[in-house]
Amino acid sequence: MTRTSKFSALLVLVALAALAPSAAAVPGSDPTAKIGSTKGSGAGGCVTTGKTVVFTLNPTVPYISVRTAVVTLDGKKVVSKSFTTPGIQTFSYPISVRTKAAGAHTIRLTGTFLTIARKSHLPLATASGIFIPTATATATIIKCAAKPKPHFTG
Repeated sequence: MTRTSKFSALLVLVALAALAPSAAAVPGSDPTAKIGSTKGSGAGGCVTTGKTVVFTLNPTVPYISVRTAVVTLDGKKVVSKSFTTPGIQTFSYPISVRTKAAGAHTIRLTGTFLTIARKSHLPLATASGIFIPTATATATIIKCAAKPKPHFTG
């Protein structure tokens, strides 16, 4: 092979990699992340100790699969899950605010997705690599303020 034909072959490979299906190439197909209700039964929807929250990751197109999900509470990892089956992934996890101060706390769900070859179910390399951008959702959970204890003088 001559130097020119090697260069041409390399250009063809780069062009093919750029044309490979990716979620970014399909309009409106960005994967989504959703956090269920964080409202409690206290005043203003606050919770006293914690609440079980439902998390959903939706790949939105058939050739993208959910790879991992990470849930954080105020920047600290609470749970992380890996998935092997394609399609929408939903899981629930109890979020405890027992050790947190009264007030608002941030829950963040971050999902990582993997592009899949449509027929072989193998990872499909794209121009940006195997993984496509992550999807992130945030929600606020509010811990109730402690009730003042009664003062008996009697």
